[in-house]
Parts: sequence; C-alpha cells; structure tokens
Amino acid sequence: LKKDPTERLTAAQAIQHKWIQLYAEGISSTRKLRHGKRRSLVFKTYMGMSKLKKLALGYIAANLTSTEIENLGEVFRSIDKEADGNMTLQELNQALTSQNFPPDL
Repeated sequence: LKKDPTERLTAAQAIQHKWIQLYAEGISSTRKLRHGKRRSLVFKTYMGMSKLKKLALGYIAANLTSTEIENLGEVFRSIDKEADGNMTLQELNQALTSQNFPPDL
C-alpha cells in the first residue's frame, strides 16, 4: 500500500494486476450491483449512519444471550445459500421476500 496517491496504481493498472486476474476469474466485468430496490436503499442508509448509531447497534448485538446468538446463526446459515459465510444482498432480499417482510424493512 502506498500512502502517497501519486505512487498508487491507477484503476486501469489495478484491474490488470495478476492478483485481480487470478481471483476475478469467472466474474463478469459487466455485472453490476443494482440499488433500485427499497431494501438496497435501506442497506445504503445503514452504511451512511453515524458512527454513534453503528456503535449502538454493535453494543446491542454484543449483549445478546447465547441462545439469541445461536438463533441468529441458524437464520444466517439458512439465508447463506452458497454456505460460504457471506450473505449477498440478493440472498437477503430473497429471504425477506419469502417471509413476506415489507419492502421498506
């Protein structure tokens, strides 16, 4: 990593880097993340929250009981269809839709 921005790779150079070429294999360069749905807007809003709000949510999560954490783990695993430990916006949206949650949730 370079602190000085003038010493950093350009986006065009970075996309040609061997690491990117190796790990981006099979990923379409034309694939785009759409944020047109209401839930995506909610996620974007969360990302824009103040640090205080995020810390408050973190505090609440840190004080869950072990049973509550276990239940959340089960919910996460049921949503993570690829079982790769990552939940995509698409997986989350499908889970919320299948359970009839309102779009503004």
